Amino acid sequence: MDINTISFIPKEELQKIIGGNIRRIAYQKNINLMKLSEEVDMSYEYLRSIVSPKGKKQLSFYSLYKFSVVLDTTLDELIKSS
Repeated sequence: MDINTISFIPKEELQKIIGGNIRRIAYQKNINLMKLSEEVDMSYEYLRSIVSPKGKKQLSFYSLYKFSVVLDTTLDELIKSS
């Protein structure tokens, strides 16, 4: 890989991707946001701001890890863009 051709997804876009993936995976597993917020030890309001289409809140790596455990998925699935 040529270092001069590497491009990164903008941070704001990645936040939206992660939030959308969390919402989609939780829905597929029939886990509502209230239950998910309890399981990952996060306020419901904060979780809603993560999974909203605007994706306003950032997540720590540890929070991503907790989502992956609770949703029984991989970190890769949480950050994967469609």
